Amino acid sequence: MVPTNMPSIHRDNRGKTPYWIGAFTDEAGRRLKRSTGTTDKREAQRIVETWQHAADLARSGRLTETRAREVVNEMLARLGKKKIYAPTTKQYLEDWLRRERGTTSESVCRKKEHVIRLFIESLRGRERLPVEDISEADLVTFRDGLISEGRHPRTVNMMLTGLLAKAFRDGMKAGVIRLNPAATLKDIRVGAPMEKGVFSADQIRRLISVADPDWKGLILAGFYTGGRLSDLVNLQWSSVDLAERSITFRQRKTDGLVKIPMHPDLEEHFLTLPGHDRDEDPVFPSLYGKPSGGSYGLSVGFTKVMSAVGIISAQLRSKGEGVGRSVSALSFHSLRHSFNSVLLNAGIPQELRMRLTGHSSEAMNTLYSHHELETIRAAIEHLPRL
Repeated sequence: MVPTNMPSIHRDNRGKTPYWIGAFTDEAGRRLKRSTGTTDKREAQRIVETWQHAADLARSGRLTETRAREVVNEMLARLGKKKIYAPTTKQYLEDWLRRERGTTSESVCRKKEHVIRLFIESLRGRERLPVEDISEADLVTFRDGLISEGRHPRTVNMMLTGLLAKAFRDGMKAGVIRLNPAATLKDIRVGAPMEKGVFSADQIRRLISVADPDWKGLILAGFYTGGRLSDLVNLQWSSVDLAERSITFRQRKTDGLVKIPMHPDLEEHFLTLPGHDRDEDPVFPSLYGKPSGGSYGLSVGFTKVMSAVGIISAQLRSKGEGVGRSVSALSFHSLRHSFNSVLLNAGIPQELRMRLTGHSSEAMNTLYSHHELETIRAAIEHLPRL
């Protein structure tokens, strides 16, 4: 005879159901009977054993939501059925990143991975809890940490109310979580935009007068193309068409290509450099592959060139504790502003200036008609000779 506190299965003596009836003792010590919903005796036995195991855990105070899922998944595994998807926060966010890959550009995917990694690190062990346990408080803690590190409010808003809110919103749509912890977060106020400085033609002449050949070429390229430091430093000769007098390069920020007619000063400098017969060779070999940031990065290297000619930049924002960064009024990026400013003062229309700086769309078209290329070349030649 089966002990009364042990799980057991029985047929319905009244014949009202074909399913096995399971009997078990609940957390309050009551003997309950429930239909197992199956006519398979072995499957019914496993189901009622799972009920009893969950009740025993509840009676001892050890039945958490996580453990309940585990108990059910253990039963489903024994029955050869698909488990309930109940991921930890870390598992869910990593799975979400894998699903996102291929839906956007590689550069955007890298940004998403970076934000997710920072958020997981901020949880300090809570990432091992179910994703359902993440609350708005966790996101606020993450947000406050980013601000204290010196990150720009616009960047923080992109990370929180943009990227993480979408990740959790997708979790709701998939039925993984019931509520989006980022749903009620508000964007933090973005103050007045920081005005980056521009270099005068005289300042650029002073910079190239002391720079070594690679830095000189990179500075000229920054001023005469409006390209970002990270886009220009890894140029290869395959991107430089000396016959057509143009440069084509990929902009990491938009993952698009842009073609810029070559200014005579830049063309003359390129003709003095070795290696342009081999497409795979870097245009600036001593700087190729170096990161922009860090103690030995390109930004620090450019600051040293500035210091050598007595150009001292005011600081727009100081670096906070951690991974925040300082922002100076004058930096390599100011060459891009100088490029745009000269064209603006020369009366070049905004639409054309946006095409040249890659701001018009996220997929710049490099194919210009002959007329378009000559129009753009005329715009570039408004830039002064140095």
